[in-house]
Amino acid sequence: MARAPHRAEFIKTKRGGLLLCHEGFQYHRTGRRADTIYWICSKRPECSARAITKGPPPDDARVSKAGDHIHAPNREETAACAVVNDMKDVATRHPEMPPANIIREGLADVDDEVLSQLPQRVSLKRAINRKRQAVPRNPIALGDISELPEEYQKTLGGIQYKVAVHQLLSLAFIPAEDVKDVFAELRAELPRQLRTLADYFKETYVGERPRRLRGNRQACPKPPRYAVED
Repeated sequence: MARAPHRAEFIKTKRGGLLLCHEGFQYHRTGRRADTIYWICSKRPECSARAITKGPPPDDARVSKAGDHIHAPNREETAACAVVNDMKDVATRHPEMPPANIIREGLADVDDEVLSQLPQRVSLKRAINRKRQAVPRNPIALGDISELPEEYQKTLGGIQYKVAVHQLLSLAFIPAEDVKDVFAELRAELPRQLRTLADYFKETYVGERPRRLRGNRQACPKPPRYAVED
């Protein structure tokens, strides 16, 4: 009876490519035909075992075939590579976080067997700093966003920053009496990273909607610096 395809797992190489990890073995990509990708053992030429994945990586790929190796698997080494990858991802997403904190949190629940396969802390710190140096600088103007690599143009939820900012700017074309209601709906859907910008729009241009108090009274909100009615 044929075995059901396993979900493929990947880690990133130093050059940003993908390394297939399957049952304690690692594979480099050798070719591709549509969504079928061919892999060979990372210990070539000593080991020429091959694997095949179906589906687009990294999220929807499945290992459909894997050959026999002439060496034992090293699950701890593979797990160690994944730990280092996770640290680099954290360093990219949280540039304000000190490398020492990233390393401490990344190693908190790691088994001793995996720890033995990891680089020294000094080497981990260097790897984190190198990863951060490769990250583009923060955009200053809206036009700078289009010059960033695509992976940095979106939030973690997949929403493009530029589209979200343009939605805020489009408030200028909304009738003045509808701006506050439209802004409230728009702000609720904005990614968390743009909430500060939305608050600036509210304080400067939009203002707050009146709030109901007890006794059917209304609170008087603070007027914006430049009211849309002006």
